[in-house]
Amino acid sequence: MGILLKLGKNKKLEFKKSEMKELLSNDEFRVFDDFLKRMRDLEIIESVGRENSGEYAFVNRLYFVYFLIIANLGNISDVDIFQGMILNKPF
Repeated sequence: MGILLKLGKNKKLEFKKSEMKELLSNDEFRVFDDFLKRMRDLEIIESVGRENSGEYAFVNRLYFVYFLIIANLGNISDVDIFQGMILNKPF
C-alpha cells in the first residue's frame, strides 16, 4: 500500500517507471515490477503510450483520487485503509 500512497502524495495520476526510483525506498523499488504486474492484473493501473515505454496511469481517476485523499490526510495511523474509514476523527 505504501507505493500507492506515494503516488497519491506526489499527485502522480500518470507516471514513468524510471521516475519512480526517486520516490521509492530501495525495498519498494526492488519489488516495483511485481507491484506493477499485480496492479495491472487488478486493473488499477494500465500501461499507456507505446508498448514497453514504462508509462503507466490509473485506469479510473477515482482510484487516484482515493489514494490522493488518503495520502494527504496527515497521520496515516488514523486511517484504516482496508476499510476505507477514518478512525477516531469526529465529523
